[in-house]
Amino acid sequence: MNNKKIKLAVVGIGVMGLKHIDAINKVGNAELAAVVDFEESATIRKINCSYFPTIKQMFKFKAVDGVIVATPNSSHFKDGIEVIKNECAVLIEKPITIRSVDTDKLITEAKKKRVQILVGHHRRHNPVMLKAKELIDNNLLGKFDKDVRVSL
Repeated sequence: MNNKKIKLAVVGIGVMGLKHIDAINKVGNAELAAVVDFEESATIRKINCSYFPTIKQMFKFKAVDGVIVATPNSSHFKDGIEVIKNECAVLIEKPITIRSVDTDKLITEAKKKRVQILVGHHRRHNPVMLKAKELIDNNLLGKFDKDVRVSL
């Protein structure tokens, strides 16, 4: 049995970044190796791992197996491409980018570098969304005039 833990970094220590850190800490085979944010806040100082102000600096000093990008939407492309350039797997919160041309560039670069990209769909598992899907699937909300497709 392999006891090696997957070393993960989280970029963007806001609401979603903290949720990812909490999830990482609950998984037995993963560990939070680094956090990246433009400023070392009091919240970051409470987290027990390495802090870096940039993705570039993190990769210079820390080896990680995967990176979670939870920055503002407008930064997803810039942050995602930096991770991919370092040939590291990346989960980018949705939307993957705010411009489809940037999404195409991310995908092209990831294929070139043979890097895995995953887009985070955190609401997919939200109890409210799951209940709404159940109600729709069981026709408990009545008849809809148009098709309603829910894929969670």
